Amino acid sequence: MKLEPKAGGCFCEKLADGGSVQHGRVVFAQPGKMLRLQAALGPLQGMAVTGVLSFTLSPDGPGTRVTMTYRVAGALTMESAKLAPLVDQVLGTQLNRLRDFANGGPAGP
Repeated sequence: MKLEPKAGGCFCEKLADGGSVQHGRVVFAQPGKMLRLQAALGPLQGMAVTGVLSFTLSPDGPGTRVTMTYRVAGALTMESAKLAPLVDQVLGTQLNRLRDFANGGPAGP
């Protein structure tokens, strides 16, 4: 996985078989404050949808609070009420892994 934190930067993954995936594209980067990507993640990539994934950073005592927001709109091929909790769970797991890594823990599997 690679993320270039600048406007136009790629959030990309190299696959073991030599293929690749563009998970998203950076549309706004303000160091220490905000990172925003246009990204239809996971199963959303195959749907006619647009997703905007934002990470807002703010001071929180001796650390930093990261607030993640993901908004998706378009022609979902699955009922959004069923899909949203699954997407939320995956993104929540990834945000927790980032927290653990930032606090000196392992990056996870």
